[in-house]
Amino acid sequence: NMLELKNDSLLSGSTTTILNDTSFTKRKFNYISAKIINNEYNKSNNYLTLNKGSKAGLTPDLGVINSKGVIGITKSVSGNYATVMSILNLNSKINVKILHKDYFGSLSWNAKDYNTVQLLDLEVQASIIIGDTIITGGMSTIFPEGIPVGIVKDFSIKNNRYEHINISLFNDMSALGFVEVIENFDSKELKDLREETINE
Repeated sequence: NMLELKNDSLLSGSTTTILNDTSFTKRKFNYISAKIINNEYNKSNNYLTLNKGSKAGLTPDLGVINSKGVIGITKSVSGNYATVMSILNLNSKINVKILHKDYFGSLSWNAKDYNTVQLLDLEVQASIIIGDTIITGGMSTIFPEGIPVGIVKDFSIKNNRYEHINISLFNDMSALGFVEVIENFDSKELKDLREETINE
């Protein structure tokens, strides 16, 4: 199915760059399937448990997603299980951006509503509108760029700054089943490089 799409697009010559990016992402990231066996969403610091662990290749600090979008980041890993810090966690901070714009911010949560998260540190020049789509920004090694998060629900501006921006999540965080854990092949290389640079 994907192959047919590629050929058609290449013939029309319209979306070649997107395809190149996609194939690059495919090589750079490996996806490990897992199932959520415990899901918290009504505390202020929520964690999930997966039925896969180090035996399946999981380590701490891997992004967790499903077909609708971002779910969280792995924290503790044993042989057969892993805990995931949910995006519904006061300590969660994920780099995101507005679709089709190069304005970045941090995804956070104020512990009020499990369907709504907050976008922080966004420049007012971003000129967001209600209904704008928010995706991962790709500025960290944890998530590739372009994974869906949600849409702008409401916002307010005070003193030429965004006072608050609420994002309605694409995922119903109370009803999660199967997920993909993202292993970044470049992650270790990039970390080593950063440490080298800091130590010089």
